[in-house]
Amino acid sequence: MIKFDSVSAAFFGAQSRAPGDKYLSGLHSFLSQDKYGQLLLSEIAIVKSSQIWSIYATASNEITSLKRVPKYVDILDDWVTKGVSWPLSTARSGALALPLLVILQISPGMSIYQGIGIDRCGLEACPMNANEAVPGA
Repeated sequence: MIKFDSVSAAFFGAQSRAPGDKYLSGLHSFLSQDKYGQLLLSEIAIVKSSQIWSIYATASNEITSLKRVPKYVDILDDWVTKGVSWPLSTARSGALALPLLVILQISPGMSIYQGIGIDRCGLEACPMNANEAVPGA
């Protein structure tokens, strides 16, 4: 039998609805102040600055036909680079769903690994689960 001195685990919660404006604003604030959060934001910002969408659109007529995706790339980029959260909180698109879900799933782990609660890192008492209501919202 193997004996472990410590246990490590990751838990990912289901997202039944998109996070609100206040949660995204607080999340951006947290990520902007955390060294790993800054790295995450900078990697996401590459999507627009690298012109990756243009490369995909040039390679496939099916992708070219998705005319609204560049708008959603701009919305995500505005949140990542400027913290503009309202458009991201109201946009409903599959083009945003996966990137946003990844951000929402990774971010709480960042504060857990630091050994502190995310609500003490600039999220203004926002719950760790973006599906829960924000107090005062």
